[in-house]
Order: sequence, then C-alpha cells, then structure tokens
Amino acid sequence: MNLLGTTALTGALLVSSVAGAADLSTKNSRDNYVGRKSWAGFYVGADVGYETSELSVDGTPFSLGGGGALAALRAGYDVQPGGRPLVLGAFGAVGTTELEYNSVDAEVDVFYEVGARAGIAIGNALPYVFAGYQWRDFGDVGGEALNLDGWFGGAGIELALGGGFSTKIEGRYSLREESVSALGTTTDLEDDAVSATVGLVYKIN
Repeated sequence: MNLLGTTALTGALLVSSVAGAADLSTKNSRDNYVGRKSWAGFYVGADVGYETSELSVDGTPFSLGGGGALAALRAGYDVQPGGRPLVLGAFGAVGTTELEYNSVDAEVDVFYEVGARAGIAIGNALPYVFAGYQWRDFGDVGGEALNLDGWFGGAGIELALGGGFSTKIEGRYSLREESVSALGTTTDLEDDAVSATVGLVYKIN
C-alpha cells in the first residue's frame, strides 16, 4: 500500500473512532438524564414534628412559652419546566397540634395552610425553600372562639426513596396574630413559633 493509501486509511479509522466515541458519550449522557429523578406531578404525604412557641400580648411584657407535637396531612403539585433542575410547586395541608404553655394545655383543634415552594433538583435530592399562610383554630377558650392566622417560611430537603416514595425534613418559622375583644377592650395576641418536621411523601404520577 502506498503512502497516500495508508494516510487515507488512517484518517478514515480516526474519523470512525471519534464518531463512535461521540455517539457513546451522547448515549451515556442521555441515559444519565433519563435515569434522573423527576419531581413533577401530584403528591400526598404526612408529617410529624415538634413546635416551640411563645404567645405574647402586644404592648405588654406578658408572654407564655411552650411547645408540643404536631401532625399534618398534605397534598401538592410540582412542575419542573423543561426537565431542568428548577422545581416549583404549590401545596396545602390540614393538621393538629398539642401545645402546652407553662403547664397550660392549648390544643389546636385544627389548622389549615397553603403555600408554595421552589427548589433545585440534585439527582435524587431536592433542597428547597417555602412560604405560605396558616390559619389555626384553638376552639373555645374561656367562652370565646380563638383563631390565629399568619405567615410562615422555611427550608427543607426531600430525598427520593424509590417506588414513588420520598422522605423530607423541614424547619420553619411562623408568626400568627389575632385581636381579641373583651369588656370593651381589644387585645392583640402574637404567636412566634419555630418547628421541625419529618415526613413521608408519595408521588401519584
């Protein structure tokens, strides 16, 4: 084989090798992408945790500190535009809390909340931040219905377990307020709370 033929054959083999490597790299990248966890869709879940709270009367030094267990059921929907790492979602929850303020029991009959979250998917993990609104019904306190509402915000991380299940842990700060009228006087109550929860989530689709 002359020099020209040898050079042409070598060039053809080199081009073929480069093309094969490029195809393999593209296939591996595509397989890795397909294998990544998708966070889009509907989900349901349950949370349990603990909350510490300080109930105070605005404009006075009076306050009651306490804490207790909480539990909630929740549902939500997430989107992952274009399959990118950004995850956006909205959620709602209903739950109950058993609080004790300086040896005074104050059970929350029920609380409702709605909120939104935003996170960055990193493989099978989803760290996120969230914020929303909560309304609490303490029931009948001293012959008066006591309801507190306000905002909350925090951060968490969710980890996929497989089979549609995932687990999560969250920490949040909440500020709830209510104006109570008695004997012609209006009193403003303020409830500052910090809570930590763990939860189990099931992705429906």
